[in-house]
Amino acid sequence: MGSLEQQYCSEDFFYSGSVVLFMGESAIICMKKNLLFQNIKAGLKQMGFNQIIETDDLENLLRQTHSLKNSLVVFDPSEYGTNGIRVSKVLARERMGPLVFIISNKRLVKPIEEIIEKDGWGASYLTTPLSFEVLRVAVKLITQSYKKIVELENKLLEVNEVLAEKKKINIAKELLIKNRQLSEPEAHKLIQKISMKTGKSVKVVSEKIIKELSF
Repeated sequence: MGSLEQQYCSEDFFYSGSVVLFMGESAIICMKKNLLFQNIKAGLKQMGFNQIIETDDLENLLRQTHSLKNSLVVFDPSEYGTNGIRVSKVLARERMGPLVFIISNKRLVKPIEEIIEKDGWGASYLTTPLSFEVLRVAVKLITQSYKKIVELENKLLEVNEVLAEKKKINIAKELLIKNRQLSEPEAHKLIQKISMKTGKSVKVVSEKIIKELSF
């Protein structure tokens, strides 16, 4: 293996065992096409990624991350200068999918570390030379971490929506108690009755009551 190849990959890059972990999932690789690129692409296929989008254009990378949300992104900013850092910040901040930075220029280690520390809970980085096993472990860990955090965020969103709905219902009941001289059980029953009669959710009914009785 020549010196340029040694800069990118260790000689035991490929793994002969069964490592299919991401069957049916998609990945986006953005980097200049060279031996490192080819090995990463082959490695992701071996892991089970069935759709791999290839690009070396930064604007296209951003478009692809939005159109293929939750896809793994493998990005080497080393050959893009300041634009590479700019796009790295965007990728980490927008969190469209699990993100693995490949750093073939050691001067970028600190800036990428700072970006991940600030915004990248779904991001990690690897430096070259790179082995298949290191890539596999990094992809597995960051993908699992990303999915767990997204799941927790979705659950938190659901909880917040439920709390917001309960708050509106309580405000509507208070207005009915104040303006229609109803008891709390009567106000609650009236909201449910209107909801059933109109086919609208109690949230929508409560919002209408608040709008009509707030003055």
